[in-house]
Amino acid sequence: MKKLQIQISDAAHSELLKIQLERKVNKEPRTTIVEIASDVLENTLVKDKKDISAK
Repeated sequence: MKKLQIQISDAAHSELLKIQLERKVNKEPRTTIVEIASDVLENTLVKDKKDISAK
């Protein structure tokens, strides 16, 4: 794992907070903003890689 510091928009931060609330309500793991941002970034990159491979 590599550590990365990023800046995000207020809108992106709001979306992360929504995901955080949803995970906490559903008692899911990985509920910190850092963990959620990591999951979102990783899932987005993996999805993009699959989309590119399918072309």
